[in-house]
Amino acid sequence: MAMMTSQRPRRWPAMLRRGPDDGVAAAVPGEDEDEAEAASKAEADAEAGPGGAEAEAEAGPGEAKAAAGVDDGDAAVDGDGRTGSSDSSAKTVTEPAGTGAPGTHRAEPAAVLCWVTTKKEFIGLEGGSLTVQCRYGSHYADHVKYWCHGGTRIYCAILARTDKTSSANQDKVSIVDDPAGLMFTVTMNDLKETDSGWYSCGVELALGADDIAYTEVKVFHGVSVVNSIVSGEEGSSLTVQCLYTQRLRLSEKKWCRSGDPSSCLSTGSEGSYEDTSVTISDDRTGAFTVTLKKLQMRDADWYLCSAGQQQVAVQVQVRPHGSTNFPL
Repeated sequence: MAMMTSQRPRRWPAMLRRGPDDGVAAAVPGEDEDEAEAASKAEADAEAGPGGAEAEAEAGPGEAKAAAGVDDGDAAVDGDGRTGSSDSSAKTVTEPAGTGAPGTHRAEPAAVLCWVTTKKEFIGLEGGSLTVQCRYGSHYADHVKYWCHGGTRIYCAILARTDKTSSANQDKVSIVDDPAGLMFTVTMNDLKETDSGWYSCGVELALGADDIAYTEVKVFHGVSVVNSIVSGEEGSSLTVQCLYTQRLRLSEKKWCRSGDPSSCLSTGSEGSYEDTSVTISDDRTGAFTVTLKKLQMRDADWYLCSAGQQQVAVQVQVRPHGSTNFPL
């Protein structure tokens, strides 16, 4: 007996419904053809099997947004500064090793606004101190802030928190929050070269999706100046403060005109020097001060602060008496 091969028509003449007994689709005459076509499409989707559903589930956040007709400009902001669509959709991610029970999951917002900011880099001298200012949005005023050592969210050791008034590191690191100024300040003391690395200003949010800003701290051995350009009026005085690390505490300090070694003035073993035009004073703890007295126009030049074999350049500018402009 020959088998008949039939094909499903592209448009059904009637709406499909499940039969009450065997689940066979039965035609119900008189229904709208558009409804029938929609039912046919649903049946075709069901026949595609789990593979089709998995492919849809694997679509990234961008595809999901496009499908929903939502773009970044329509994102809503909640009280914690996180963004998401108006239905508060979130993605589920597996907790990294060591941060939760094996196999546990947590909900993480689809996106986080960066309301915490700071400078990209801070430089300090070994043995000295370093101050970092971290700014944040007004909606974070009541949140806990912290200072963390590490370059990623996972591997980050918290050194100070605003909800802990004392800690084992309080002599080394301190943190003070100023909600009125929307800023918290971190101070690192007794710097060592090993303190160099990546750090982060953090604001604690719900679900562990904290808002953070990274910065790099560089601690080095050598000499630096508070201001690399100093200026004064003809006939007046100006001061240059030169800083050095602890290893240079007992080294000879010098003030030299750049390119002229014969011009160098040294503190010697007494830690000081003075003549009619220059005074040098070394506090022997990390800084020496150079004061240029009765400035003359010829004093305008580049100079060097030196400690041992380390040195740093300083520009001295002198403007004519009674003038507000410096000569070119």
